Amino acid sequence: KPDSQLVHFTNSNFKILPSDQPIEEEAHDNLTKRRYYPVRIGDLIRGKYQVLDKLGYGLESTVWLANELRQRPVVLKVFTNDLQNRAEIDVHNHLMKVQSKHPGRDHIRIALDAFSMQGPNGEHHCLVYEPMLESAQDLLRRNPSDISGFNILLGINDKSIIQSFVKAEQEHPSARKDVQGYTVYASRAFDSPSGKSIGEPLLSDFGSAVSGDIEHDEDVQPNVYRAPEVCLKAPWSYSIDIWNVGCMIWDLFEGKHLFYGRDPKEGKYMTRAHLADMVALLGPPPVELLKVGKRSTEFFDKDGGWTADIPVPARTSLEESEKNLEGYNKEAFLRFMRKMLQWRPELRQTASQLLEDDWLNGQSRNLRSWPLQEDFVKWHLHTQCRQRSTLREVVKGGGLTTPGGSVVKPYDTVELKDGTFLRIICVMNVIRNGSQKDVAMYGWRFVSNQRTSGLPKESPNEVYWVIHLTPKDSRPATDQAPVRVSSSQVVRKRRLSLISEKCISIRRSVTFDNDELFCKRKYVVMTDTGKEERPLDAFSLPAAEIAEASFERLQEEDCDGESQNVTAVGNRAVSSKNLRHVGVEKQHSGALSSALAALSLHDNTHDGGTLAPYTFADICCGAEGASRGAAMAGLELLYSLDHDPAACDNYRLNFPQVRLYQDSLDSFVSKKRPNLEADIMHFSFPCQAYSQANTRPNLEKDALNIAANTKLGGCLDITKPRVVCIEQTSGLMSLGSRGGKHHTCFSNFIEQFTSRNYSVVWRNVNFADYGLPQQRNRLIMVATREGEPLLKFPEPTHTRDPDSTKLPRFTSVAEAIKGIPQGYPNHDWSSEFASPRRQHNGDAPLGRTILTGGTTEVHPSGLRAFSNRELACLQGFPLYHKFSVTASRTEVKKQIGNAFPPSVAAVLFGSIKRQLQERDGMKPK
Repeated sequence: KPDSQLVHFTNSNFKILPSDQPIEEEAHDNLTKRRYYPVRIGDLIRGKYQVLDKLGYGLESTVWLANELRQRPVVLKVFTNDLQNRAEIDVHNHLMKVQSKHPGRDHIRIALDAFSMQGPNGEHHCLVYEPMLESAQDLLRRNPSDISGFNILLGINDKSIIQSFVKAEQEHPSARKDVQGYTVYASRAFDSPSGKSIGEPLLSDFGSAVSGDIEHDEDVQPNVYRAPEVCLKAPWSYSIDIWNVGCMIWDLFEGKHLFYGRDPKEGKYMTRAHLADMVALLGPPPVELLKVGKRSTEFFDKDGGWTADIPVPARTSLEESEKNLEGYNKEAFLRFMRKMLQWRPELRQTASQLLEDDWLNGQSRNLRSWPLQEDFVKWHLHTQCRQRSTLREVVKGGGLTTPGGSVVKPYDTVELKDGTFLRIICVMNVIRNGSQKDVAMYGWRFVSNQRTSGLPKESPNEVYWVIHLTPKDSRPATDQAPVRVSSSQVVRKRRLSLISEKCISIRRSVTFDNDELFCKRKYVVMTDTGKEERPLDAFSLPAAEIAEASFERLQEEDCDGESQNVTAVGNRAVSSKNLRHVGVEKQHSGALSSALAALSLHDNTHDGGTLAPYTFADICCGAEGASRGAAMAGLELLYSLDHDPAACDNYRLNFPQVRLYQDSLDSFVSKKRPNLEADIMHFSFPCQAYSQANTRPNLEKDALNIAANTKLGGCLDITKPRVVCIEQTSGLMSLGSRGGKHHTCFSNFIEQFTSRNYSVVWRNVNFADYGLPQQRNRLIMVATREGEPLLKFPEPTHTRDPDSTKLPRFTSVAEAIKGIPQGYPNHDWSSEFASPRRQHNGDAPLGRTILTGGTTEVHPSGLRAFSNRELACLQGFPLYHKFSVTASRTEVKKQIGNAFPPSVAAVLFGSIKRQLQERDGMKPK
């Protein structure tokens, strides 16, 4: 090569190292095996990379700074000739070929080049990288893990660092020695960087990488960072990386490991000691995890009890273990940690979700569902100014004293004379015409589970949080929902803890004394009811007054803290001073964010799309309206169930590839079939018993149909869906209020969800709002499994009044039936009417609902009834959906009228799919 392109190393004044003291790679095998390639400073490798200095070494490689002639400085990683683990090379070869726009790609150190070269004693592979500063080990100062500070390298913004590095080698050559013709160099480090010279962090070192798309149960991870499923030899995948990140972050902030696993009998690390440490901190593991662990029986009984031959350390908590943070910053940090440190892998958040965490981003967004006292008071006083009333309220200092002599202040909880409870936001002196008349409290209302229907009543200490909203009120929920109570209603001070179901160990290990209340759910109801008439549960009002209602598990942002020792965090006040300091220190956040961004590459995504569709199970599938809608929404139909022979025959006609169980609900629930778990389950039990059109009830048949709804819980137990959808006649909700004909059935149905820790929301919906060309009012319920926030209903797609909105007008009858070809299957009618009947306005939806007997409304011409194919189109079926040509017209009409309209189902399931994709870090297609 032209001499001008090369760097010259002419200084021979280097230190000769002692021959009897092995250094660096020499210490691994004394170089007798001739495994390492004999790289020398100044060498020109492959005719384009000149070696400038040594950066480091390992068991299977040496690392060198080099110059790619006429282009840029690079790093060469030269592997030994007996390389056993080719994972790093294979992973980089794969990454170099993948063309992806995923943002995580920018946070991975991807090789610039890969090649092999022949050495004196065999072939050596080599990877070429962009130079980076030393790893974040100086930042972390801990032992390495698979995802650790040693695997997070810092970029170089200031190229003078490299120039100084090369100059130092020229002026002060590296110390070295000769070992049997092989030169061993002492590694040199870059100068300590500071400020703007530090570039973006990248995740590196894929020597232990494996594909997460296949099942693993082999032993991986350094000892103290092993995830629970690795310790138990249970199947594991990407979520063990999330556990790793949690342990690494703990190391960073606490200066010690979270788990040591030092066995008290053996005096060294052992799996049983590590699991004992986990039990002490997190509580017993879930039985579901133990069932799939090949080593579980070595440490636990079938109920999760500890059986190993060493004791579990004294019970502790993250709150007790965390020593360096305080106040709200500590709460936010521990919430962040619990998103990663979960026994159950599926409850750990994905890297994409963690990237949005408030603590990591230094934000206080939505960290509480209630406002700070100062915020509420500011709003309240502003409201008074607008009202210009002679009655005004001013903040009362010092709180107030209860009849028992206790002083209560904001964020304390009191019991009221009506048996409910109030968590106080602020205490106000009530002034009228200049004189004090009363002391009022504003706060959140809580009610005992024993006083409502639809919730489990396992403990007299459990309460639910009442949040009453009005759709026409433009204020946020934090301003609408607090209630005003006179101080004269106070009985005594109580302790209240808001906790999350996600913290499994709370339910197993915490006992509450007689004074301590705990809340795991909130009841949210939207009505137009006046402020003074706010209901205390979902069944105190007529259904017509309820726009939407829900029982929701508290999420982490709602809670006082996810403490295993709940009493320690029961009534913690929040200071605005601490709020301003929420978040990870800036100099640490880059490395953590980069690691998470890189890990988010495998959050079920591939270039913005899903690797696999969400799976769907259709229980009581009938005429397959829900299944057709699910297919239209892009869900994967996993299996369906129905006992009706005609309905099953028609299902097979349309979905021959889908597993169909022709069975009763009783039998289905009792049998232990494999592979029944699904992401989304639709459950559509027979509705005739609840229908307001059921004017001639069949008591025996109705009893069987009512019994069917009691099987929901059994279906949940075996399918374990993330999301459940129910479509039912509106009569179940309309007559489901307290005192109504169907109250017991409706509340028992809801309790099958809440007793299994599902959140559930319900409302009566007019399907014309979603494009169905008929007025069809139905109850829709959507439930989400523990660990999943409640989903939202889709926004309407059509409207009666397009002039006041940007939505299209309701779909008309004429639009729905105009495209049916003459002679199309099921498009025949028995005869025309002898004389024309009252014509229907074809430019509007049907005014009546299509039932199992069709509809009394006639074709827009007024000359005939609708054909079955026209009824199917009016019920939202696409033309390509088949109905048996051998079934009677009456049977086909029955199937059509019984169906969940597919066009509406597609809107609902499509909305659910998009919300799941967003939650799972996937971009909707």
